[in-house]
Amino acid sequence: MSIRITHIRLSNGVRDHEHITHVRWTNRENGATDSSTVATVVDWIDDKNGKAYVGTGTNQVPVGVVRPQGGSAYLRSYADGQWNNNLLSLDTF
Repeated sequence: MSIRITHIRLSNGVRDHEHITHVRWTNRENGATDSSTVATVVDWIDDKNGKAYVGTGTNQVPVGVVRPQGGSAYLRSYADGQWNNNLLSLDTF
């Protein structure tokens, strides 16, 4: 299964990757929608070989897991060999 992340939820209104607590997503195979905590998506990517993306068509980029030393893992988009800010440009829910 793969998902397209469409929205983010932030804690304390701080707009950075470490403060994304939940994501809303669409299943790319069947169109089903749902939301999950970031921790759940991190585990899904790590343990079940899940694939997550932001955007569509030629603007689609993969989402990966960042593991900072001494901090909690979080999600971030990755394109052209660099971590970038596509998730932060999504609408909130």
